[in-house]
Amino acid sequence: MKVRVGGILDMSTIDYSGKISSVIFFHGCNFRCPFCYNIALVEGNDYQELETTEVIEKIKKHKNFIDAVTITGGEPTLQIEGLKELCEGLKSMKLLVKLDTNGYRPDVVKKLLDDNLLDFVSVDIKASSDKYNELAGINCDLTRIKHTLEVLRNSEVDYELRTTIVPGANDSEEDIRKVCDFIKPTKAYVLQQFRHEGGTLDKSLSNTPKMERVKLLKLANVAKKQGLKVKIRTEEEGEEIIKECLETF
Repeated sequence: MKVRVGGILDMSTIDYSGKISSVIFFHGCNFRCPFCYNIALVEGNDYQELETTEVIEKIKKHKNFIDAVTITGGEPTLQIEGLKELCEGLKSMKLLVKLDTNGYRPDVVKKLLDDNLLDFVSVDIKASSDKYNELAGINCDLTRIKHTLEVLRNSEVDYELRTTIVPGANDSEEDIRKVCDFIKPTKAYVLQQFRHEGGTLDKSLSNTPKMERVKLLKLANVAKKQGLKVKIRTEEEGEEIIKECLETF
């Protein structure tokens, strides 16, 4: 089975929290998020069609140095048969498998979980429900994302939900309160810094500054007060767990 692959990163310490992982970038996406900076994975023909066995052979070269493999995109669940076959091969090597997804294919996530092919799932939550279409770049059926969240809640797998905070788009305290209402209850919620290296899908956002860490901390505080387990991720400090609510900044 062939899969469209935009690239393979041999080793990463930031894509699977607490693990050293290889990263496989699937090409193609069903969203058109205006702030997306992985443009080559969403549009164009900058990819290779590889047999899953070829991908696995590439991973094998680093097997002794990694704990896991992160499968990201693009949107991996669009290539369900190849994704399943790849996960099976990785699990046969006793590697942990993490899936990054936008949550729009709950049937695919459930199938992979039912087959015990995933160890961690990270779902990108774009915005509050009233802004979801704007930040996803399409007209979304939010029941599909809610279904994915329900599948994860009912599973044994570890997971996180994460929101990229884009200045001027989804960065108000009210935005975060609404997102929390949309996703509760959840195991973990991550607020991460907007990045624009190499430009963004919507060119008007290409010069938008990255979110300041202190602002992320303030927004994380809002989520913490909603009773969520919260982390932030920044270029400056990496991943930080927010252990308690802060009253001042």
